[in-house]
Amino acid sequence: MFSSASGVATDEEFLSHQRLLTRDPDFKPNYRQLLDGREITSVKVTPDGVRALIAGNPWGKGARRALVAADETAFGLARMFELGRPNPEDEFRVFRSMSEAREWLVLST
Repeated sequence: MFSSASGVATDEEFLSHQRLLTRDPDFKPNYRQLLDGREITSVKVTPDGVRALIAGNPWGKGARRALVAADETAFGLARMFELGRPNPEDEFRVFRSMSEAREWLVLST
């Protein structure tokens, strides 16, 4: 699954995306996800928003997800998400480059 974020990133946008995934009949919790956040220009995501994303996580055991972030604030908040997940089997990582993320997800380049 490929997702992208650009412009101003907000709690509501990420939470809305999460809700859309859970309602999609084709969504499978074992999918891999590549989230391209390289075009994020400003971050309005709060620590409470990150906690809400963690609480509503629709992904299952072993589902690898990667976020690529160029913006320092986006990278830091994604790391907060990565480190705050209660389930160590929830595979989420933050990367600075698309090639590193694709390699970790085992996607062809």
